Amino acid sequence: MSGYSLEDLAAESHWEKAVAVALGGACASTAYFTFCRLLQGDGSTAEGVVDLLHSAYTSAVAARGISALQRHEVFDIALPPKLARAGGPVVRMFCHSMGYFLADACLILLELSRGHSPKLWAGRLVHHAIQSTSNGLSIFRTSRPQETLAMRSGLCQAYFAEFSTIFLRLSSLARRSRSVQHRWTRALDWSLLVSFGLCRLVNFSFLIRCCLRARPVFSPGLHALLLGIQGSAYVLNVGWFLKLARSCLRPSMRHVSLEC
Repeated sequence: MSGYSLEDLAAESHWEKAVAVALGGACASTAYFTFCRLLQGDGSTAEGVVDLLHSAYTSAVAARGISALQRHEVFDIALPPKLARAGGPVVRMFCHSMGYFLADACLILLELSRGHSPKLWAGRLVHHAIQSTSNGLSIFRTSRPQETLAMRSGLCQAYFAEFSTIFLRLSSLARRSRSVQHRWTRALDWSLLVSFGLCRLVNFSFLIRCCLRARPVFSPGLHALLLGIQGSAYVLNVGWFLKLARSCLRPSMRHVSLEC
């Protein structure tokens, strides 16, 4: 990884990255209000559609990054320099996605101020705070090249979890549509279960292993924070996976179990 250096990071413009975050938030907000208007004020469905688009975009970029991962002498695998730099598609995706999460958090707070309680609002705010922290550290913390490379490589792996969210949103949207046949909703439910297991359990197991091996390049406090986030996410994913498995085996529970 000799092509990834302190000089590369020093050349990154925090202002340009902040603009990319704002652009992601603006695009998400515009998409939400556009779909809300097209759906005649159905904000819940509009949120689902925008989240589906976000998941498709982020998982596609993450897959591109994962397919290009290279062997690394310290933490197993890492992004190549051209994808780890701020000007590459992976870091731009981190910025856009962070803007999306911040925009959704603002929407939740706006609804709460109006006396409305969006679905799962508390959990969403906690998730957005954790995700924005992870993204912000990977995007803007650039004082140590190898630490930055490890964070960006790990976050790229973690973002492939969004692939399973595609099936979650499709399943949710299908349940709201009376025109979708039952066999298709069942197919989506099983696709969600399989993708969830691969993207959020198998993938995160490997991610945690890489993070443990990368300890020498992290400051102690940051390493503990990242392991805490990844470990907590893994425990939650195990619980959600069990709920999804029960819903697939007992279809009558589907409307309860898929709300994860």
